[in-house]
Amino acid sequence: MTSAANEGKSVGVTFDMDTDFQPVSILKVKKNGILEDWNRAHPDKAVMVGDEVVQVNDIKWHANSQTFAERIKGQFLAAKNNKPGAKNRLALYIQRPRKERVVRYQAQREDLHRKLYSAEFDAEISMKGVLPREPIHQAMGWRLNSSVDWQPVSVEKLRATGLIAKYNKEHPDAKIRAGDEIIKVNHIQWHHSSTAFAERLGSQFVAAQKREHSGSSEENVLKLRIRRPRSAHNEAPEEQVYTKYYTVHLDLKDSHKLGWHLNASNDTSLVTVDKIMSKKGHPIAMYNAANPTNAVQVGDNVVRVNNVTWHGNAKKFVERIDKEFARARPRKGGTPHSTSLELLMMRRLVQPIAKESGLSRSRQRREGFWAGS
Repeated sequence: MTSAANEGKSVGVTFDMDTDFQPVSILKVKKNGILEDWNRAHPDKAVMVGDEVVQVNDIKWHANSQTFAERIKGQFLAAKNNKPGAKNRLALYIQRPRKERVVRYQAQREDLHRKLYSAEFDAEISMKGVLPREPIHQAMGWRLNSSVDWQPVSVEKLRATGLIAKYNKEHPDAKIRAGDEIIKVNHIQWHHSSTAFAERLGSQFVAAQKREHSGSSEENVLKLRIRRPRSAHNEAPEEQVYTKYYTVHLDLKDSHKLGWHLNASNDTSLVTVDKIMSKKGHPIAMYNAANPTNAVQVGDNVVRVNNVTWHGNAKKFVERIDKEFARARPRKGGTPHSTSLELLMMRRLVQPIAKESGLSRSRQRREGFWAGS
């Protein structure tokens, strides 16, 4: 911008900035501007009508096209006038859509938004009940997709437990679904970098998590702006989760091992029963034989051992289970503190609930559940 060849020249471009939720695009490239000089010098990277500008220097477009166009102008004038701290180069980051856009009137822009998105709403997620240091994906009960950096972060999968499931239950008219896009968290707008936005989303969650455990009496929520593309597949059957808690009392009469293998590979998830031994004498096998209706099954989660509850650290919790068992396990020549072990178990049964009301009773029987039971 400070070279003699560019002295007195303008950028030489007219922007199309009529739709805030789409990036600023090139409407016209003038023949006597700096941009046309760039095009002649770089024919393989020539800027064309219809190209979209998604960043100028360090400033990214974030769904505010008119403001962003002013920022481009401000960066140009600062460099041209050699203001203190201004960069002497104007860097424009360009993306080229497959279809050229046209200028639209307000009614046309609103109609385009309706065609692209079936819903857009604000969701206030209550942080009540969130555990300290619990990871965002575990607490929210979702898996996010931020693999395409120039597209908004989207909800890839939802579990039937977590803060989102609780919100959906309380707000049936504004449910968050798989395929929805998150374009704002609290005051932070998505701005053309899903990787950066996912990090900001995580930091906002951690801040709310800390507030929840700081003793503050104020309502603590995480505010999300949700946008639902019409291309999202939301017609899949909803999932109904049946959660069952049951208590296992083990009387330890000899030095046998418990007789199971536990899975604690994911440190932030509940400890899961991976395998149950059928060898005679193992306490778990003996309990199952005596309690067939409440038998421990592979896939069940261990929530509590004696008076120690899982608290978001699976590996340490497994160590505590082993420690409690060692204290109660009878040994030759020794007197244990107690000869019993109490476990609180949890079982989740996830079943698809068809949206159509015409689901036959015979089909429900075959699938092993009754809708709404």
